[in-house]
Amino acid sequence: MQTVNGVASKMFGYKKEDMIGKNLNILMPEPYSTQHSSFLREYLRTGRSSVLGNVRAFEALHSKGHIFPVTLNANRIDSSHGIQFVGVLRPSEDLDAVISCDREGMITSVNKTCLKMFGYKNVDAIVGKNVKVLMPTKDARDHDAHMQRYLSSGVAHVVGTIGRRLKGRRSDGKVFNISLGLTESGSGASISFTARIRNVQDESGMVTINSTGKVLNCNKVSLNTEQKIVVSGQQ
Repeated sequence: MQTVNGVASKMFGYKKEDMIGKNLNILMPEPYSTQHSSFLREYLRTGRSSVLGNVRAFEALHSKGHIFPVTLNANRIDSSHGIQFVGVLRPSEDLDAVISCDREGMITSVNKTCLKMFGYKNVDAIVGKNVKVLMPTKDARDHDAHMQRYLSSGVAHVVGTIGRRLKGRRSDGKVFNISLGLTESGSGASISFTARIRNVQDESGMVTINSTGKVLNCNKVSLNTEQKIVVSGQQ
């Protein structure tokens, strides 16, 4: 990196002087951090890129270790100093927990939504642990066998799916409903997996009534309407 502005240094949690002169891959989670140099070499060799000139959504890596979503608009500039690249980054909202792990199931990065959803205070409390810590006992017990079966056969039951309904487990042991999307990148020893998880505990409106039709209880989603709901006969 040759120049950065104040917005970029604040966004990533670095001082400007700690960014200038460093490789751009310090701002990327795995596996993109490791793969970035080879992608750049391939572009310089072929002139082909799916990133340059387009606005793309990516995951970025904060200096404190958590990942966060950004949109990137990167372009090439040819100057008297040679080829240079300029990127404009904007943070974007992410309602999903994002978790990356290696082929052994060890967590390599998470975003802030993941920490909040699963009840962990900081990145160090979860990165480096097996992803099984986020699963109920039965699913955790079966996970290694499922992973090895997939790696040896290539037959996927979860990888590549979106919206698969499963259970998650918070740090306090509480189990809750989740929707999982799981993707794979890399190959061989460098295979990694990225999960996007949404809490679906309160995705549907739920109202409990008694035999006379009186509302006894309801969740927050059911209250998110233009009409008022009467609980136990009172507004």
